[in-house]
Amino acid sequence: MASSSSFNAALAVLLAAKYCRQYPLFHWREEALPSMGRRAEKYCFRVDMLNLQQENCGEMLLSLLPAQLSLLDFQKNNTLYKLKALLVTLKHPYILPVLDIYYSREKKALVVMQPFVASGSLKDRIYRVDNPAKLYDVKYRLENAQPLLFEEIAKFSRQIVEALAGLRSKGLVCDHLRSTNVVIDAGKAKIAEIYTPLLALDRYKDSRELTVGLERYMDIDLLLFGQILYEMATGMELLTPEPDESVLDMLAPEIAEVLLAIFYYPDTLVSSQSPTPPSSSTEDVESNGADFDGAESTSSAVSSHNKKHLFLVDLERMLEELPLFAVATDVPPIDTLFSGFRLDSSMKSTIKHSMRINASRNQAHIVHYNDQEALLRARQRAERRVYEEKEKQQQRIQQLTASKNPTSKGNPTQRSYMSCALNELAPDMTLVDLETGDRINLTELVERTAKPTVLMFYATWSKACEPEVELIEAFSKGGHHKLINFVLVNLDQNIGETMTYLDTVNPNTGRPRVCRNYWDGDIPTVMHFGCAEVPEPYGLQSVPHRFVLDENGILRRNGDDFDWGDIAGLLLHLQEPKNKNALSKLASFFFPVVST
Repeated sequence: MASSSSFNAALAVLLAAKYCRQYPLFHWREEALPSMGRRAEKYCFRVDMLNLQQENCGEMLLSLLPAQLSLLDFQKNNTLYKLKALLVTLKHPYILPVLDIYYSREKKALVVMQPFVASGSLKDRIYRVDNPAKLYDVKYRLENAQPLLFEEIAKFSRQIVEALAGLRSKGLVCDHLRSTNVVIDAGKAKIAEIYTPLLALDRYKDSRELTVGLERYMDIDLLLFGQILYEMATGMELLTPEPDESVLDMLAPEIAEVLLAIFYYPDTLVSSQSPTPPSSSTEDVESNGADFDGAESTSSAVSSHNKKHLFLVDLERMLEELPLFAVATDVPPIDTLFSGFRLDSSMKSTIKHSMRINASRNQAHIVHYNDQEALLRARQRAERRVYEEKEKQQQRIQQLTASKNPTSKGNPTQRSYMSCALNELAPDMTLVDLETGDRINLTELVERTAKPTVLMFYATWSKACEPEVELIEAFSKGGHHKLINFVLVNLDQNIGETMTYLDTVNPNTGRPRVCRNYWDGDIPTVMHFGCAEVPEPYGLQSVPHRFVLDENGILRRNGDDFDWGDIAGLLLHLQEPKNKNALSKLASFFFPVVST
C-alpha cells in the first residue's frame, strides 16, 4: 500500500488532469495553487466548470489528498458511493457545497470538488488578502491583520452558528472549524471542507492541544467557534487554550460575553438537563457499530430534538439568548432559508460511522491528556516535597551547626561555618551505636583501632546520600575494613527509619545497602552511629559530607577535597607488604610534594 509520504505534487497533477479528462464538466486549466492551505499533504488546483454547451460557468477548487489520512475503508465498494451521496445532499445556506468526491484505487488518493470562492476565506478577510491563491505563509502576515467591524462579526458569527446547528441536527460535529475553513461568499459566511469530519481526518496537533483540556466542559465545535470569534474581534489567532481576560475587557461587551461563556463559564450555556458527553453518546444512539454497511440504522428513529441532548450546549437557545447574535438583523431567520436536511438511512449510518471514529479518537486524546496532566501534577508534588525536604535539611543543618560562642549570638550576621582545618586534630564528638545504644567518642574510636578513618555524615531523606552510602559499603569489603575504619554517622532522629534505610536492598548487588552482619572480631566492617550534635567546626551545610582522618585523628581530607580515588590509592598503599611504615607515612601519601 502506498504511503502518504509517496503522494507528491507530480502525482497530484497527474491525478487532477486525469480526473478532468474523465469528467467533461470540468476543464483542466493547469493552474496549481501550491501551499494555499496548512495541510502539507493536500494539493489544490483551480479548474473551470462547463455547462452542457461546454461554456465556462464558474471556477472550481479541486483538492487532492492521500486516502491514508482518512480512517474510512475505501476498499469497500459502497463506501465512496455512500459518502458521495451524503456530501452532495448536505446543502445549507451557510455551508459550501461539495459537488463531487472521487477515490483513485490505483494511487490511493481522494479528489474533492467544491466551488472556488474568489473573495477568499474569513481569515483572508481578517488579513486583508487580495488574492486567496497566494501562499499561506505569505498572505497571513501579522502586520496585515486587523479586527473586523462589529456588525460583520455579529453577522458572520450568527451564520456560522446556524450552520453548526444544522449539522448537529443530523449528529454531525464539525471538529475542523477554523477561520481558513470558513469562506465569505457574497457577504455570507459558509463553512467549507465539511468533508473533513466525514472522512475522519485527524485535526492539526496545535489545534487539538488548545481544546483537549476543555472538551470535558464544552462542545468541541463551540470551542473552535470561540477561537474564530476571538480572531475576528482581535485580528490575532488564539494561541492559548483560553483567552486572556484582560484582552476580553477591551472587546465589545456582546463579544466578550460569548467568549467568557465558552471558555470561562460554560455552565451558563450548558442545559439544565444532564446531557451525555459526545464521546459516549454516539454509541448510545446506535445499537451496533458495524451498521455502516447494514440496512436500517437505529438512529433513524432518533428525532432532531433528541439529538440536541447529545451535546452540552443547545445552539438554538444560544442564538436566542445571547445579544451578539441578535445584533445581526440583516440575517434572515434560518427557517425561511432552510427546511432541513433530507437524509436516508444509509446517509445517517455514514454520519454515525464517521462520528464514532472521531469520538473514539478524541476520547483517546483526552485520556492521554489527562494522563499527562496527572503525571505533571505528580511531578510537581514530588518537586514540592524535594523543596520542602531541602528546607528541612537547611533548618536541620542550622540547628546542628548553631554556634555555641556567646559573642556570636549578639551578632548573627557575622557567623560563618568553617570546615575543619586540614592537618589538624579533628574535633571530638560523641557517637551513639544505633543498635546497642552505646556511646563512644570519635577520638577514642580512632585511638582504639589505630587505623585511618573514613567518616561520612548522611541522612535517609537525601537521595544524594544513597550512592555514597553504597560506595562506602563496597569499599569496606574485601578485607579493606582491616586497613581503614569506615564510619557512617546518621543525622536523623528516627532510629527505625535509619535501620530500614540501611537494610534496603541495593539493586546493583542484591544485598542490603549496608550489610550490618559483617564483623571483624567485635568491630563491624561498616560502623554506623547516630550523632545528636555535630561540632560546628565540621561545617555541615549539606549531606553527604565526608572526612578522612589518619591513625592519629589528624584531618587529611574534608568534604571540599574528598575523592574516592584517594581512598582506593590509600588502600593500595596500605596493602604493600614492603611498606612497613605505611601508617606513619600517611601524611606523605596525601601530600607527596611536601618534604619533611
